[in-house]
Amino acid sequence: MFETHSQKQEFNTHQTFSADTISDRLRVNFVRKVFGITSVQLAFTTLFTYLSLNYFNFRRFGEKHLGLLALSGLTSLVCALLLGFSNTLSKKVPINYALLGLFTLGESYLIAFISSQYDPQLVLMALFLTASVVTGLSLYALKSKTEVTYIGGLIVLIAVGLMVSGIFSWFVRLKILDSLIFFASCVLSGLYLIYDIKVIMGKEGIKLSLDDYIRGAMHLYVDIIRIFIKILEFLANNAEKKENERKKRN
Repeated sequence: MFETHSQKQEFNTHQTFSADTISDRLRVNFVRKVFGITSVQLAFTTLFTYLSLNYFNFRRFGEKHLGLLALSGLTSLVCALLLGFSNTLSKKVPINYALLGLFTLGESYLIAFISSQYDPQLVLMALFLTASVVTGLSLYALKSKTEVTYIGGLIVLIAVGLMVSGIFSWFVRLKILDSLIFFASCVLSGLYLIYDIKVIMGKEGIKLSLDDYIRGAMHLYVDIIRIFIKILEFLANNAEKKENERKKRN
């Protein structure tokens, strides 16, 4: 028997629907994988930070062995470059996991050392605020219909502005300029997180390949760490100002 036109149309529609459904499921599994890997990275970094805050010998050890600090930074940089620019290394198991593990180890030690230089209460407050900010920005990225290309344009615009302002601040020291640079860098950190989440979700034109889960996790991890550092810096500066005002009053 010959198929009618309506039967053919129904069959094609069913094929398209099935393909879209499979694609959506693959993307959901990809997103879960990326967020799962990032969660492990953050848990590892949190553990290192906890040790740095509760064991004073950690700070002494870090200050005494600055070579280890430099090695951690170099390891993070090299692994990030390899994962970022090599399609083979970033997608080949288990090399990609090993490189990401080394990157996370180096970053965790750096963050732990930086945290050990501050008051533990400020660090804990920064952790809670970071969790709140990241949650809020993530919900915005998931729910908003703002195009990812628009956010990418804002990132480029603010980044160029920061570069020009940074060069200008070398020659002219103005408090208001420093404040604007800090504020713009905080906004930029938030935009990076929103942009990367949208790219990972892949709901718009720009999206990560399903094989790029390691890159996605690394980008997301760096975004969150960047926000934590900015919040910690803000809290430390605010605490320093209050202390200076208290000393002036006395």
